[in-house]
Amino acid sequence: MAGGLGAQPGFSLPRFDGSLFWGQVMKVLRHKYLINFYQAIETTSRVYIILELAQGGDVLEWIQRYGACSEPLAGKWFSQMTLGIAYLHSKGIVHRDLKLENLLLDKRENVKISDFGFAKMVPSNQRMHSSPSYRQMNCFTHLSQTYCGSFAYACPEILLGLPYNPFLSDTWSMGVILYTLVVARLPFDDTNLKKLLKETQKEVTFPSNYSISQECKVQQLVACVAQWGASSAKTSLSSALEPGPPDTMPSHQACHHPGHHQGSLGAQVPA
Repeated sequence: MAGGLGAQPGFSLPRFDGSLFWGQVMKVLRHKYLINFYQAIETTSRVYIILELAQGGDVLEWIQRYGACSEPLAGKWFSQMTLGIAYLHSKGIVHRDLKLENLLLDKRENVKISDFGFAKMVPSNQRMHSSPSYRQMNCFTHLSQTYCGSFAYACPEILLGLPYNPFLSDTWSMGVILYTLVVARLPFDDTNLKKLLKETQKEVTFPSNYSISQECKVQQLVACVAQWGASSAKTSLSSALEPGPPDTMPSHQACHHPGHHQGSLGAQVPA
């Protein structure tokens, strides 16, 4: 059973170091789908962060107000998120707290990835290298043991308290977000941790009230995700939500698919 939307429970960790991350790293990063950082002011007890104004609110608020996105809009937002995350990953930075609330919208309803309180820079000799499949990567040279983020968006390794690859964790969260954009419900029920773990081990399904077949829905959505292998496309959204570890592509490979330059079903992504 899919989960409802709202404030999601997660791991409780201090976020002060994340505030320092904003000041030290974000000031040199510039991408049209990342929220712009302007200044950090530190006092003896607080850190004030001055950011770009996102006039459109966030994606969670949008879905709570309007319901599920059309496939073209879901494709647009997912494409923009993927391009932003691919940029971060190319710089050796992992977000580790991707969720609807952290996808802000500008006045033209373009995505602005925000909230880098759990973000981390991976040393250059431990970064993910290009591969047609995550399972073919050199045994996950960097594994994280910081369990952070929201339960509903967390990969099974985090839920089990196992060391995990933070790049792949971001990709899992992106799969949860894509599902939620088009269904307006989370794919996994996070009201009970044991139940949540079981659900992450099962095939992801769409609600029965969809007017088109699940296979058709998945094939159309996958057009905006990317090529799922070196020789052929693997048409299954559930690949992005496949546990232990997912057999999907790195974010930087996903953004090269033609669907990411147009959005789902040919919808143009604004500059």
